[in-house]
Amino acid sequence: MKTNPVIKCTCTGVLFGACFPLVSTLVEMWNQGLPLSFQSVMSAQASQPLLWIIDSAPLILGVMAAFIGKKQRELIVHNEQLDLKVKEKTQFLEEKNHELKGEIEIRKRTEKALIKAKEEAEDAKHAEERFLANMSHEIRTPLNSIVGFTRLLIETEVDEQQSEYLKSIKYASNHLLAIINDILELSKIKAGQIEFEQYPINLRDLLGSVINTIAISARNKGLEVGYDIDDEAPEGIKGDTVRISQVLLNLLNNAVKFTSNGSVKLHVSTIYNDDCKCTARMRFEVVDTGIGIPADKLESIFDDFKQAESSTTRLYGGTGLGLAISRKLVDLQGGSLEVTSQLGEGSTFYFEVEYPTCEAKPEEEDAFNLHIKDGNELHARVLLAEDNDMNRVLAEKVFEVWGSSFELDFAINGKEAIEKFMANDYDLVLMDLQMPIMDGFTACEFIRTELDPPKRDTPIIALTADVLASERKRAFQVGMNEYVTKPFKPQELYFKMFKTIKEYRDGI
Repeated sequence: MKTNPVIKCTCTGVLFGACFPLVSTLVEMWNQGLPLSFQSVMSAQASQPLLWIIDSAPLILGVMAAFIGKKQRELIVHNEQLDLKVKEKTQFLEEKNHELKGEIEIRKRTEKALIKAKEEAEDAKHAEERFLANMSHEIRTPLNSIVGFTRLLIETEVDEQQSEYLKSIKYASNHLLAIINDILELSKIKAGQIEFEQYPINLRDLLGSVINTIAISARNKGLEVGYDIDDEAPEGIKGDTVRISQVLLNLLNNAVKFTSNGSVKLHVSTIYNDDCKCTARMRFEVVDTGIGIPADKLESIFDDFKQAESSTTRLYGGTGLGLAISRKLVDLQGGSLEVTSQLGEGSTFYFEVEYPTCEAKPEEEDAFNLHIKDGNELHARVLLAEDNDMNRVLAEKVFEVWGSSFELDFAINGKEAIEKFMANDYDLVLMDLQMPIMDGFTACEFIRTELDPPKRDTPIIALTADVLASERKRAFQVGMNEYVTKPFKPQELYFKMFKTIKEYRDGI
C-alpha cells in the first residue's frame, strides 16, 4: 500500500525541522555548563531568545514539506495519467502496426498475384500471337501455291467448264484468305498494333478502285453499282489508303452479299471545317436495297463474330468480323460507323472522318509499263530462299511468265542461302522468314553485319507467310528492304523487285 506523499513529506519536514531547536538547545546548554535535564533545557530556552525562533523550524519545514508533498502527489498523479495515456497510445499504435502489417502482407500478396496475373496475361497474349502467327503461316504457305497455280491456270487455255472450276477454286481460296485476314486484323486491333499512315490520296481514284473491285460480283447478281461524290469534295486527302479501302470494301462487299435485286451505291459528301479548306470532314455512305436488318440487331451486328441472324452464316457465309473490324478502324480514326435499316427494304452504313486536304496524288505507273518503257534493260539475278517445294515451283513458273528479265536461283534454308550468296553475285534476295536450320531473319542479319560492301548492301525482300506487325518490324530491323506476304500478287512482287533493284543500282 502506497503512503500518501503529503503525510510522508510533512512528517519528514517536522522531524528534520525538530533537529534544529534540539541541537541549538544542546549547544546553548553546553556553553552555559548546564546538566542534561528538562529544567536545564527550559533554562537555556529562557536565556536565549534566538532559540524561540529556531523552535518554529519544525512547523515551518513541516508546512513546506506538506506543500512539496502535495505537489509531488499531483506530479505522481500526472505521471500516472501520462503513463496510462502512453500505454493506451502504445497499445493503439501496436494494434495499428499489427493492422498495417496485415495490410502490407495483404498488399504484398495482392501485388504478387497481380504481377503473376500480368505475367500470365502477357504469356497468354504472346502465346495467342504465336499461335496466330503459326496458324497464319501454316495456312498461307499451302494457300500461296493454291492461289498462285490457280491464277496461272486461269491464264492458260482452258475450256469453259474448267474455267468455272478454276474460278470456284479461286473464290474458295480468297474466301479462306479473307477469314484468316479478318482474325489477324481483329487480333492486331485488340493488341493496339494498328498504325495509320498519312499519305496523299487521290480521292476519286480510290473510290473508283473500290467500286471496280466489287463490280464483277455485283453485276453477276444483276445489281447496279456506282459512286457519286459532291463537287465540293477535295481532289486529294491525306490518310491511310489501305485502311480507308478496307472499311469501304467491307461495307460494299456486305451490301453486295445481302442484296439480291436493285443497287449498291457509294455516296461521298464533304463538310469543310475552315475557310482555307485545309481540312475536310468526309461522309461516306454505302446504300443498298438488300434484305435489311431487324431493329433489335442494329447494334449487335458490330460485335465480334456476330451477324444479324444465326442463319446468316449458313446462307451468306462470312465470319461476322467485317463490321466489327470496320467500326474499330473508323473509331481509331476519330469517327463512328453507324447504320440505319428497314427490314426487307435495305440498309445504309455511314461514317464521318476528318482528313487534311492536299493535291491529288498522281497514280503510280504500273511496274509492267515501267518495264516496257525501260526497253527490257533491267536484267537481274535473283536468289530465292524458300523451303517449301511447291512454292519454289510456283515462283519458277511466275518468273517464266515475266520472261528473261530475271534469272532465278534457289536455296532451301538460310544457311544454304548464305553459302550461295557468298559464292555468287546476286542483284536481289527473296527471303522466306520461317525456314529450317537457319531462318530468314538470321540469314539477313548475317549478310548485313558480317559481309563487306557491296555484298552486304544487296537488296533483300521478305517473301513470307508471316503477316503480324511484330514480324514485319523485326524484318526491317535486321535490314530487309521490302516485305511481301503470301499468297503474293505477281504484280506487287514484280513492282517491288523492279523498284528495289533500280533504286539500289541508281545509288551505287
